[in-house]
Amino acid sequence: MYIDQIDLAIKLNDKASASFTAARREIFSASPATLSSHLEVIDAGVFADGNMDPRLLFMIQAIDDWAAYLDKKDLRSLVRLAATAIEQIDWQISPSLDDFLAYPEMRAERDRIAHLLGA
Repeated sequence: MYIDQIDLAIKLNDKASASFTAARREIFSASPATLSSHLEVIDAGVFADGNMDPRLLFMIQAIDDWAAYLDKKDLRSLVRLAATAIEQIDWQISPSLDDFLAYPEMRAERDRIAHLLGA
């Protein structure tokens, strides 16, 4: 995630920016309550009104999902986190179909489907 490319000073106030940095640094060691406390400070210090940088929004949502998972062991939070991570990878990387089809198994499956579809 290219969070270092976001100018947090224009997106978050000083307290929110400090909490965001702390939440990222403590993500695997902090308790759910601590992460939720950071999220409250972040939420109160957002400058953008409905027009937040998607990268920053992703990170905040990821912290929230992880805290919810730790707190309630709710697998839906973990699934949301995984799905969002996959979306971010898909958004950042444009896969080449030729690279994908370079694997013999993938090319064979593509050819099989194309044959079935009459293409």
